[in-house]
Amino acid sequence: MHNLKVTSKKYILIFCIILFVNFGLVSAKDFEVQTTLVKESIALGGETSAMIMVENKADHEQVFSLSSEGLGKEVFFKEKVFVVGAGESKSIEVFLKDVENIVEIYLGYLILENDKSSAKIPLILTVEEKEPPFAILQETLATHKNVYPGGELWVEIKFFDLVQSGVKEIKFNYEIRDFNGNVLPLEKGTKIIENSEVMTKVVSISKDFSKGDYVFITSIGDQEHKYVSAHLFEITSKGIGSLGSAYYLIIIVVFVFGMFGLMYHFVKSRDKFLIELHEQQSKEVRGNLSVLKKYKKEINKIDDIYKKRKKLKELEKKKKAILVKIRKKQKLQKNELAKLIKDKKLGEVKRKLNSWKKQGYSFSEVQKNFKDLSKEKINKNLGTWKKQGYRF
Repeated sequence: MHNLKVTSKKYILIFCIILFVNFGLVSAKDFEVQTTLVKESIALGGETSAMIMVENKADHEQVFSLSSEGLGKEVFFKEKVFVVGAGESKSIEVFLKDVENIVEIYLGYLILENDKSSAKIPLILTVEEKEPPFAILQETLATHKNVYPGGELWVEIKFFDLVQSGVKEIKFNYEIRDFNGNVLPLEKGTKIIENSEVMTKVVSISKDFSKGDYVFITSIGDQEHKYVSAHLFEITSKGIGSLGSAYYLIIIVVFVFGMFGLMYHFVKSRDKFLIELHEQQSKEVRGNLSVLKKYKKEINKIDDIYKKRKKLKELEKKKKAILVKIRKKQKLQKNELAKLIKDKKLGEVKRKLNSWKKQGYSFSEVQKNFKDLSKEKINKNLGTWKKQGYRF
């Protein structure tokens, strides 16, 4: 009877895992792309580069190929085929350049694939004047994050006159583009701007729209002096996130069954140590993200719009690098703990957990982003964060 009970629970667990995979809650891929979007701006006739990071989650080395879709000579690679060792990550450089010498926005995908599966990374390249007279910042309103067919897109648009020339009449144009070259014109006309202006644009999304990635584009000026800005958004199924209400109900049912299946494993004493480690690691990640958020808040106080954008871009790269380092460290911790538990060295397990709990994380790399901030302001922030338990 005891064996039958254990077997039943194993079958429940297997059933839940299958459902989770089918509904996309567990990734079945043997690799993970940690770069979700490549968005770069270059001056007319200029070029730049971006990094994408891929993690090999298999227990053997894999060969990957990198290509582009929807773009021509604007994107090129020095390394189209590369190898990533088992459990390792690798950063690949992508080069972007202006070949048409016009102010424009180019959309496409970077395609990363191995012999079993592939991943598509949206790519947005903006070509702008070397000293543009205007700046535009766009973002989806937090209260209207989910966009679906038949719904609405709410975009907050901030216009800045960088030359501070007072009241000025400008031409504007709004449109939506997809990554297949299709363009949906929305509105064009003229508007008055005095130094800066903030407005909200509400766009009705037709029920004919397919789910996927789209870009809301705002352009101002004329062909002689023009500035463009792109904002990526996703159209999903109506409901919670990208899942419909029917899927949401199924997920709740699956979650309940999963919890019953996992109860068998949690009742064992050795698993409580793994749970404790997971809680410590989650807290560490949240703490790091909290500190990075505080840094971002300080950057947003910079008045120079170009310096601010540069700092935010640098901070985003540092954020990704730090999270990769944390993930590697936490993976080593988990493996070490599992080995000690297997060897029944429970005393050593407790000592390890206490030791890791007292450790912080060095933010010396992130601090390099703030050379232009006053030492008094940095030291004040660092002092506050040290009291919260962070180590610098």
